[in-house]
Amino acid sequence: MTTDPWYSRPNEERIPALTDMACHALEAWGGVRATPELFLEGENAVFRVEVRGHGPCAVRVHRAGYHTAEHLQWQVDWCRALTAEGVARTPATIDTLDGRSFVVVTHPEVPEERFVSVLTWEPGRSLKDVASPGLTTYETLGALMGRIHRHGETWTERDRFVGMRWDVDTFLGDDAVLGAFWDTPLLTDDDREIMGRFRDEAVRTLTEFGYGPERFGIVHGDLLPQNLLEHEGEITVLDFDDAGHGWFAMEIATVLMPVAHLPEYATCRDAVLTAYRRYRPLADADLALLPLLVALRTATYVGWVHTHPFTPAAQQRGPAITRNGVRAVARYLERVDAPT
Repeated sequence: MTTDPWYSRPNEERIPALTDMACHALEAWGGVRATPELFLEGENAVFRVEVRGHGPCAVRVHRAGYHTAEHLQWQVDWCRALTAEGVARTPATIDTLDGRSFVVVTHPEVPEERFVSVLTWEPGRSLKDVASPGLTTYETLGALMGRIHRHGETWTERDRFVGMRWDVDTFLGDDAVLGAFWDTPLLTDDDREIMGRFRDEAVRTLTEFGYGPERFGIVHGDLLPQNLLEHEGEITVLDFDDAGHGWFAMEIATVLMPVAHLPEYATCRDAVLTAYRRYRPLADADLALLPLLVALRTATYVGWVHTHPFTPAAQQRGPAITRNGVRAVARYLERVDAPT
């Protein structure tokens, strides 16, 4: 968890410092006339600004301490490969005038140094703003995931690629990357019992499931609606911060998570899987794990709320996110415990 008092300061104090960092970094791209305009502040702060020769761009002041420079460079390299090989549309990373993909900046008020990168501003609307994505969208997402996963299996640089690792330890261990969803202040005692029981079940099941190359490989890691732009029937994939190695089925679960509690879940799932299987196989064991993975992916946000209290989402919707996670886990456990 980030504990420095700077993160508890009000937005009107923190945002100017982050804006200054963006302005300072942009000197490496030739500087800009206008002050960058904040687009969103989540784990990263994203600004919009016109960059000479490139038009509107997204300037990302990356979160502190999440990545090494090697991680970030591999993200850039993989995105470029996905785009160049026609696998997926991604924003183009714009190099500095001296050929770097990102720079490191500091600020006297900000406790850590930050990486800053610049990407093209892509057209389209976020899927989070689409009230009810149709089956065509889920078919598109299934095909997109199938292509991305197949690319990771065949990419010439796959053995050198460095990124996050999303396994039993990082999701469910004592130092879980997204936080201990089974033990946060927003949980009641009953919630803790439910979440702890689910944690034990998930550790056992996923340990048995294992990490064979047919089920665990290079993934985007965060295919949430807010990271997907729809434009003229195509999807642009944003935010590769969590890219690395993980279960392919978890990627599918992440896409299905927003509809997991709705009556149309099975129809959306089948649309995703049918399209996915046009590009790579998926074993029955992977499909059988989807309910657990959807519940786990939903539960991770309970831990995330606790470890990211400075984000607007945690501040505005922390209790609701927590209740949603507990409900998802309870539904899964009821299914497991139901008599056959």
